[in-house]
Amino acid sequence: RSSGMNTRSEPILVEETLVSPSAAEVEDAQKTVRIVRDYLPQLVSVVLKSPPAFEPNLLDPIDKLRNVIINRCVEDANWGVDMCWLLEAEVGRAWKTLFEHRRQTGRRLIVVLPAEKAAVLAKIGSEKREAFDLLQDAEQATAYGYTITMDEELYYQGYYQEYQPYTNYHPHRQNGDYVQARLPSSLSLRRCSHYGDTMHFIDRLTKLSMDLRHVPTINRHAYLFDGLEEMNRRIRRRMVTRGDVSLDVED
Repeated sequence: RSSGMNTRSEPILVEETLVSPSAAEVEDAQKTVRIVRDYLPQLVSVVLKSPPAFEPNLLDPIDKLRNVIINRCVEDANWGVDMCWLLEAEVGRAWKTLFEHRRQTGRRLIVVLPAEKAAVLAKIGSEKREAFDLLQDAEQATAYGYTITMDEELYYQGYYQEYQPYTNYHPHRQNGDYVQARLPSSLSLRRCSHYGDTMHFIDRLTKLSMDLRHVPTINRHAYLFDGLEEMNRRIRRRMVTRGDVSLDVED
């Protein structure tokens, strides 16, 4: 044992071995995801119908659950699409008639600016404000793969110069909860296209079902066959073009 000398041990590099999950663990995780997805309507109801926290200084579990749902939309686009379907059923679609002039082929997401929100609430009712806000956030998270800022959305849509006073606005971006790594632009566009076409698909099926109510019974089979044949044609066209031609593009 030597005195008066500082001995410093050399750092030891420990190689970490990544252990792949077993088949049972993977199956259990998939089962959990399916169960949670089955309860998605209940989760949405909890977020929309629960009262706010009694003490503002306390942690609000409902707000945290809301953030979890939005982040899940970012991580899983299929979850996000289910979420958007549920919220559209809650909010309705009457408000979209206010923005017919803003529709773009291949893009289903409609961005509502802060100055336009009053008109939307007058159309759908102020009691649906929370559902509408959640729908807007869920649509952006699902379509883009991260929660986009209002500034970025306006620039992407080409509204930046006209609505410049509203840049850097996002009604639910708080404490960095919604900050995620962004996808490359090419992947982001593909994801946005996937979201738009998935929602257009269900829109067209819903419209076909509603239109059948006004078709005489004797003609319904032929009308349904023609509608589904047109849908299949559009799907095949999208597959051949690798998603470059959206389902809503008219020939």
